[in-house]
Amino acid sequence: MENEDPCLFNVSEFGECSKFPYGYSIDPALKPCVIVKLNKIFGFIPEPLTKTDDLEGVPENIKKMIEDESQPHRVYIDCQGENPADVEALQGKLRYFPEHQGIPMGHFPHQVFFI
Repeated sequence: MENEDPCLFNVSEFGECSKFPYGYSIDPALKPCVIVKLNKIFGFIPEPLTKTDDLEGVPENIKKMIEDESQPHRVYIDCQGENPADVEALQGKLRYFPEHQGIPMGHFPHQVFFI
């Protein structure tokens, strides 16, 4: 039987996204936080990538973490945009909380992540 307990996570890792107004403000310099929530997918247990896997297309910062054996296994999130204009608009403008962009494997099948 699957564990139904909620997954606990350290909210302090979410920086400014951990408190009101969550990036929403009259100040145009502030950008809203986006929450990425992975719902339970019954039977889904992700397989972590390792340095022996084909990492073509994986962003360099994430590739370095995958190849670093001292790093814990995580499911990484990287947002690029679907269309060329989206890719251009997002270039260098996203900050991830936590900065390593990963969800620890122990949090599956359920977790919350902020961008």
